[in-house]
Amino acid sequence: MENKSTTSSGRSARRQSATSVDRFFAVSLLLMLGTGFVTLASTGKLDALSVTLVFIALGVRLWGYATGRNLQLSPRTVTRLALLYIPFFILDFLVFSAGSTSLESMLNATVHLVLFATLTKVFSAVTRRDYAYLAALSLLMILAAAVLTINSTFLVFLVIYLLFAISTLISYEIKRSTETSRRTVPTRPATAAERSRIEPALARTAACLGLVLVATAGLFFF
Repeated sequence: MENKSTTSSGRSARRQSATSVDRFFAVSLLLMLGTGFVTLASTGKLDALSVTLVFIALGVRLWGYATGRNLQLSPRTVTRLALLYIPFFILDFLVFSAGSTSLESMLNATVHLVLFATLTKVFSAVTRRDYAYLAALSLLMILAAAVLTINSTFLVFLVIYLLFAISTLISYEIKRSTETSRRTVPTRPATAAERSRIEPALARTAACLGLVLVATAGLFFF
């Protein structure tokens, strides 16, 4: 009986840790993507409407994580949205994003298409490929911002981005290592008390590693 109780307690602890790590990873990835977008938006090259809509969408997704609400889009919904966006893309190219030249109009419409694809992926990411896509996209936003601006505030955004990137990588490695055990142990959403123990520990670890990385890079630079 004692062995069964110990086994049950161990499984419960693994379930709590796994679900908390999953949530921490999802939030870290979303914040990393959001930081990359804020950095790109600070260059002033994006239109105000696109910036506002993306901020609202990212805020809604973050609110969903904070409140534990399931805002995940089904594959069927994503497919329908993609089909609906095809005529909108043509309309966007001809009307909404019309520029002085056809190339400029196409570029503006393509930027809107990429932002749309990003948001749908944010609300539907479930596989490692989806997560890798979002991480790569956030890095491309940072690189694009580095090319488009010479403002010193870019350094501040870059440091924040690195902190979120480190926390994302740490939590992803933990998440990947626990996926095998989670296949045999059903999981449940972590309570606030459970998250208050696990998630702050991960956040402190990521912050310490990030600060050490920034300090070391600055030392080598100078």
